[in-house]
Amino acid sequence: MVGAGTAGLATAILLARAGAHVEVLERAPEPGPVGAGLLLQPTGMGVLARLGVLERVEAGAARIDRIVGTTVRGRRFMDMAYRGEHGLGVHRGALFSALCDAAVDAGVRVIAGAEIVDYRPEGVLTDARGRTHGPYDLVVGADGARSTMRRFLDVRARVYEHRWGALWGVFDDPGGVFGTELDQYFDGASRMAGFLPTGSGAVSLFWSVRLDRVAQVRAAGMDAFRRELVALAPVAETLDLGSMDTLLEASYRQISLPRWHAGRLVVLGDAAHALSPQLGQGANLALMDAAALADADSLAAFEASRRAQARFYAFGARSLNTVFQSDCNAMALPRDLLFPVFARMFPGRALAVLSGRATGPFSSIGA
Repeated sequence: MVGAGTAGLATAILLARAGAHVEVLERAPEPGPVGAGLLLQPTGMGVLARLGVLERVEAGAARIDRIVGTTVRGRRFMDMAYRGEHGLGVHRGALFSALCDAAVDAGVRVIAGAEIVDYRPEGVLTDARGRTHGPYDLVVGADGARSTMRRFLDVRARVYEHRWGALWGVFDDPGGVFGTELDQYFDGASRMAGFLPTGSGAVSLFWSVRLDRVAQVRAAGMDAFRRELVALAPVAETLDLGSMDTLLEASYRQISLPRWHAGRLVVLGDAAHALSPQLGQGANLALMDAAALADADSLAAFEASRRAQARFYAFGARSLNTVFQSDCNAMALPRDLLFPVFARMFPGRALAVLSGRATGPFSSIGA
């Protein structure tokens, strides 16, 4: 297993419990989470329940009952409720700790500081320090959107680098102002602020920004940033943002591969199908990949079981980038008009997309 992220650790746990001897090779000298909060969907939560860590994750998470979006003029054009289910706003650190402890308990060996630079078809890996690992019967590349393992598939990956990303940070919300909603505010398609409760009295802030403007935003300073944030999202007035150093940069890339496996090697999670976070499905898809691989009787069967859903969410995420994070402000008006119409006309399909159950735009999902 290459990569000690959500996909890698979840897969390692399931394979180890099935009787395999599993080693996880992680490039970081001290494995840990990267990023702010994430939204876990009901299907991903089902995998966590199978892993035996859902209760622990829930204890430190925030329940999310709906996703809302409000325009700068105060019109709520997006209001999607889970209806009998819910999501979880989770700090990445809490999810990582739960999965890492479960992996150790399952007998998984985690080898830190092992940056893989070479792979041989007989299942042997070489790291940057010249050490060899293996041979392994199965090599799983779960090393994220900037995967090095993909190149050993000997296929051409289609990589789309998004021009837009985000500044993000995790801040105290002792009064619980942000409740149980993923709360988002929009000014056209080029300005967006999002607030995801992440448990333990904290909220994750996401501020949409074009990547070539990040330096300009930082140079303007926290006072200017705060004024712009509060003007768009008055609820942010309650946050103590500190300095610009509390905001970190996130960039997005979308990955598409003609195949996910070759010989003993298979890639999954973001290594196979990275996407922007518009639909909140990255960690969810990674967990579902892990369960599917553990259950599959072949790598071809695994890929066949997961490709349609991954393709659907990749298409949806990239399409939504145009109306949520782009210079195309003209697309904001049809977005604001059509979102509530879709939710009213096709509530079952909207819920399927929201909860992580959709496999196609108009597949057999109850309406």
